[in-house]
Amino acid sequence: MQNKTKVSHLLLESNNLAWFYLKIKKMKQMYDDPKYYFKDLEMNNQLEIEIKESLKIEIITSVVQLAEIFGIYMKCFHDCKKVIHKKILNYGVNEVIDFYQNIDKKSIPYIRKMLGYPSFRQVLNKEMSNKLNESSKNVKLLLIRISKFYLKYRFLYNSLKHGLRVFPMFIGEDLKSESCTLVLTEKLNTVALYNLDLNEAVEIYEYMAILLRNTMQVYRDRIIDKKLSYNAHIYSKSFDSEVITKE
Repeated sequence: MQNKTKVSHLLLESNNLAWFYLKIKKMKQMYDDPKYYFKDLEMNNQLEIEIKESLKIEIITSVVQLAEIFGIYMKCFHDCKKVIHKKILNYGVNEVIDFYQNIDKKSIPYIRKMLGYPSFRQVLNKEMSNKLNESSKNVKLLLIRISKFYLKYRFLYNSLKHGLRVFPMFIGEDLKSESCTLVLTEKLNTVALYNLDLNEAVEIYEYMAILLRNTMQVYRDRIIDKKLSYNAHIYSKSFDSEVITKE
């Protein structure tokens, strides 16, 4: 293997996704049963509400962080040749924003290339070509869903990361009222309120983890290792996947 591809290979073989999975899974367990995980605290209703809202913030911002990494990887799987690490290690956040803002305008051939599928002219079997097309459409729908999540919560992520301008709270006179998150803007003269959707965040994370892991493997096999035969995945609307072999 040439030196210029070694770093890219190591990057694609890293197990960084496992940390995101463990972190999000553990925080979700803490959210579901705060009295167990925080049994050393004198728990009351208000404290429980604030703890759960804080955990929501941590989970959602972790998913936003992964969505940023996910976005630049998926862009690189389409754009880059062998030295993917040069872009991964030096990307600008505006590239990610642009990727998500324009993903709904991308063509099906663009998505096919991103996933490592053969081009239309390389697939002579019509049934298989239709499967690849349908899978690409399903992935595009998922990417649009991820883009909406990322663009919605990016401000929350930045506010937590820069200046700790995020405050969990509850609305109403009684402690059973709905919790929410208040965010101060950078000028500190306006606020934004979020009703955080935890289930959406966890589901999107799981889809991103599946797609990124599978596409990393295809890119490594197809582009870096130049394998003539490699496995790709076909995705259904429910995002179950079927493995096919490109020979």
